[in-house]
Amino acid sequence: MHSARRVACEHVARVTLEEEATLALKTVERLGDLLDLFTPERTEWTLADVARALGVPRSTAHGLLVSVASTGIVQAMGNGRYRLGPRIAALNEVQMQQRELRLQRAGSEVLRRLANETWETSNLGILAGTSTRSLAGTTSP
Repeated sequence: MHSARRVACEHVARVTLEEEATLALKTVERLGDLLDLFTPERTEWTLADVARALGVPRSTAHGLLVSVASTGIVQAMGNGRYRLGPRIAALNEVQMQQRELRLQRAGSEVLRRLANETWETSNLGILAGTSTRSLAGTTSP
């Protein structure tokens, strides 16, 4: 009898863990859907608009917005509107640094070869607005 009860309890625990994993994945998907709402054309959203756009009850949208706002990913504006928060800028900076590092690594060998072939200084930069941000350079041999 104890064995059958243990198996039943393990089954309930397994189902509960599977359900929790499913809910967690659904939450991550909703977070992605929420972030997709913010565009250059529409930078702020109301709770009602978020609920309508995501196709969820207002209570669900409110819970999502409050949770995400606590991380700094979105920010409540105080006028019933939400916009992307400061954490997005910090995450973007990390992504940009990773991209620049990859470009520096990939470009270093190309710059060295170019400098050797042309006997000229070679530089690698990226356009940042109206200016160029230097990533790497090699002096002429």
